[in-house]
Amino acid sequence: MWEFLRRTKLPVLGVCYGLQEMTHALGGAVEKAEKREFGHAMVSRVGAVPEGVDDLLAGLGAEFKVWMSHGDKLVRLAPGFQQIATSANCELAAVAGRIGACPSPPTDADSVCCRRFLADA
Repeated sequence: MWEFLRRTKLPVLGVCYGLQEMTHALGGAVEKAEKREFGHAMVSRVGAVPEGVDDLLAGLGAEFKVWMSHGDKLVRLAPGFQQIATSANCELAAVAGRIGACPSPPTDADSVCCRRFLADA
């Protein structure tokens, strides 16, 4: 599936465990977190979104609330991706690159970036 998506360049959103699967499949690394994260968390933007990549966090401000539910975390980005947000428990809370990625399920009312991706896809 990942090779097909690379070839076709279709938009893909990695949400929660999907972000972890996408990172692993595309050459990054995921490991067990020292602390599980469940519930609301504050996420802070860091850095700029790469040129040519939609800014899924546009309009959310420097810090915003999301819903986290995971026991693993990204520890190394896949090639072509860069960090765009961090949380207290997850340094790579959101990443951007050839494929957009967001930390929270789209069912969470606070996940504006996920709703924006779904509307634009």
